[in-house]
Amino acid sequence: MLPVYSNFTFGSSTNYLTFNLAGDYTVKAKRRLASNRDVRQFDQNVPFDMGITDYETLIGKTLYLIEGTLNAKNEGFLFSGLEKIRKVFNPRIAQDDAESDNGYLPLKWTEGSTNKMLYMKPLYVDIPETRRSARKPTFKTIFKIKYPVITSQASHTTSFTPVTTGTGGIAIPSTGLAITAVGIQIGTSTGTGSGTLTNSGDYPAWPTITFTGITTNPRITNSTTGEYIQLNYALASTETATITYDNDSLSIVKNDGTNLMQYVDSSTDFFTIQSGLNQLSFTASNMGAGSDCSVAIYDSWPLS
Repeated sequence: MLPVYSNFTFGSSTNYLTFNLAGDYTVKAKRRLASNRDVRQFDQNVPFDMGITDYETLIGKTLYLIEGTLNAKNEGFLFSGLEKIRKVFNPRIAQDDAESDNGYLPLKWTEGSTNKMLYMKPLYVDIPETRRSARKPTFKTIFKIKYPVITSQASHTTSFTPVTTGTGGIAIPSTGLAITAVGIQIGTSTGTGSGTLTNSGDYPAWPTITFTGITTNPRITNSTTGEYIQLNYALASTETATITYDNDSLSIVKNDGTNLMQYVDSSTDFFTIQSGLNQLSFTASNMGAGSDCSVAIYDSWPLS
């Protein structure tokens, strides 16, 4: 990525800075990848309240720079601008912010008609205090990038609502049937919900998958890659199971908070959504009223 002087924003939802935007003080800046992208030698252990300690993992290995100058209308605005820069680039930004990902926050910009973002963690900001730069201070901020992947700022979701077919009957035990207050289900239903999901970027995207009951052993298959994800579990009416994963995390939880990791089928492959059109299908051993599956992604591009 070459140096960029257009408007861009970094920070949390309540503590952010927009660069190259004219005002009482203007932070004119460019952003670029560092020539030395491996930051292991710069990395350091950080307190737990500053986000995840990732200096010994495979993430956070790429260095990114934002550097520029602060122009202010008067001395008062100059101090306000310097305070804002130090506050936004403080590694101790609130970790409970809605946009924080374990200490990583989004750098946002618009490219053509597409709104894009990249998650980064500030390591430190350098603002030299010299007589020459007193009236027009310069700064350089060094960040770690969590993944070298740019994504769209908004996700998009496709639902694969099945067309079900009733089959079978009901086995009546010798002790009789126990009928609950909600009644009983006669037979089972199977079916398929199929469709397409498009990743408008040119890099594989990690999906978020949600199964909705009534369904037993739900499976979502990416026919484009031949891979599938299946839970060997029965979801009752209105119950959901949400599967979220990426390079370094995996979460499978029911809407009541129950961890469903143990029910992942042994043949499951946690697939990515390839660039362009992907053909997906939702199947299960049993489907009832409300049965559904939705898949959400952020369009993705490689950082280069």
